[in-house]
Amino acid sequence: MEAVSQATDGIHSSCVDLSAGQSSLMLSTSARQLLSLGCDLDFERLPADLATRTRLASFSVVIAHSQGQAMSLWVETSLCLSLQHWLERAARQLGED
Repeated sequence: MEAVSQATDGIHSSCVDLSAGQSSLMLSTSARQLLSLGCDLDFERLPADLATRTRLASFSVVIAHSQGQAMSLWVETSLCLSLQHWLERAARQLGED
């Protein structure tokens, strides 16, 4: 989890195992651009009480606003590490652009 936080330069703020089946990732407000790399949602126009199931890259996730404009992602625990790696690669890609 610390490697993800470092690789995303502060965008990734926490990762909590909710159960054996689901894990949650909390991303800061600056994560909208990162999430836009893998999702067609217009994050600037989403309502403050948003909670929706969608595709993020090849992952089925639930995305919801959390703590102000921070974003929470829920994903199957078996895919959480893969999603974290995708977030790392996407964050590096943003840093290169």
